[in-house]
Amino acid sequence: MQRIMIGFGDADAFYSSAEVVRRPWLKGVPLGVLGNQGACVIARSYSMKRFGVKVGEPIWEAREKCPEGVYVKRDFRWYESLSRRMLGELGLFSSDRRIPLHR
Repeated sequence: MQRIMIGFGDADAFYSSAEVVRRPWLKGVPLGVLGNQGACVIARSYSMKRFGVKVGEPIWEAREKCPEGVYVKRDFRWYESLSRRMLGELGLFSSDRRIPLHR
């Protein structure tokens, strides 16, 4: 009998979690990741979500809702690096090597 293992990986709040990996002091701090021009929130931590800050919200509105939050500019190279590492680790659990978990 063949065993099948099914897993689920949730990368919700990935960008803000990636910033915490780089800056551990941000753990638990309301954190918003800003887009290219720094004008809107493209990701936020769970603690910032509790303040009602939404993805796509302009920074000035986010600051009104969460003035004690920390807002950082996005770094897609860093997120890609961590994403590849995460997918590589998940690939260790796959018995079917035909499934490309990373490039």
